[in-house]
Amino acid sequence: MRVGKERVASLGRLVDPQRERIYVDNREVRREFRSIYLILNKPKGFLVTSSDRFGRPTIFDLLKAAPKGLFSVGRLDYDSQGLLLLTNDGNLAHRLLHPRWGVEKRYLVGIKGRIKEEKLKLIRSGVRLDDGTYARPEVIGLTNLPNEGDLVEISLREGKKREIKRIFNLIGYRVLSLKRIGFNGLKLGDLKEGEWRRLTSGEIRRLKREVGLRDEGIDNSH
Repeated sequence: MRVGKERVASLGRLVDPQRERIYVDNREVRREFRSIYLILNKPKGFLVTSSDRFGRPTIFDLLKAAPKGLFSVGRLDYDSQGLLLLTNDGNLAHRLLHPRWGVEKRYLVGIKGRIKEEKLKLIRSGVRLDDGTYARPEVIGLTNLPNEGDLVEISLREGKKREIKRIFNLIGYRVLSLKRIGFNGLKLGDLKEGEWRRLTSGEIRRLKREVGLRDEGIDNSH
């Protein structure tokens, strides 16, 4: 047996199968690759990154018991919260983020003050952002909060940086809270902040079908 160019004659040699190639009788032993899919209910105060030079907490501090090699599909700001999809399936991630597929993302946006009807109409008709690009979210619902703020549920199919905060800033409202509650049909359900779960086979199939991928042989149980 060989590990890379090193010949191994005794048992007990530790191997990193993601970095090292293993050969038996000069034939490579290929490691079986399993795609993994899970969602995390991200709390505020966590970065969507693998590490931070300032020592701030990251989502991977919440995922220590999860499988390794995952990355997030899209991002949420440090002070935002809610649903994050994580996977090691690069093909699916690419399609979910590509504008061609128009993947829906739903948010609850807490704003300071009561939003006026004409401002809601402006959002529905479309807002030109400060960089000249155009944003047209769908307003799903509105809830008046007791602290003289409003909670606006909106749906987006674009992926512009800090898009929601920029939209509300342009129409004169400060965003106090931002929570993603849906991603292409996935929902948080009763998942508590800081917790994660694997997707069901049905959820994975739906995700793949909606971006034109085959859904055969799905097993997310490992």
